[in-house]
Amino acid sequence: MIHWVRHGQSTWNAIHKMQGHALHPALTELGRAQARSAAADLARVGASRLITSPAKRARQTADVIAGHTGLSVEVDARLLEKGLDEHTENVARRLDDFLLSADDSDWIVVSHGDVIALARARAGLGTDIPDNGSVTAI
Repeated sequence: MIHWVRHGQSTWNAIHKMQGHALHPALTELGRAQARSAAADLARVGASRLITSPAKRARQTADVIAGHTGLSVEVDARLLEKGLDEHTENVARRLDDFLLSADDSDWIVVSHGDVIALARARAGLGTDIPDNGSVTAI
């Protein structure tokens, strides 16, 4: 099972600014609290891997989770959200490639709303974009 975590609120989420592949927007105080809340829940799942998008907001969320789970953080660029000039099909191809690498163990994956919405769609769960800091188990 993959426990998908949408990164906590970033400084750009707070002002409703599109981030795309911008790697630098950091978490807000609310975003750090959201990460701590998700981490507390995820500490009980017994995951074997913690994988994150390279975006700072995702990495900061993953670092909080790592502190609660004892897992090392792995970075995977396939988990980046849609770039501002990128087609959704490219994101879907990256996601499909990532999913092919999954095994039967529990993973925690920190990514972005659009990537998680695509993962939900692949699992037949609709295309709702999750809230910042939420966990979606698929």
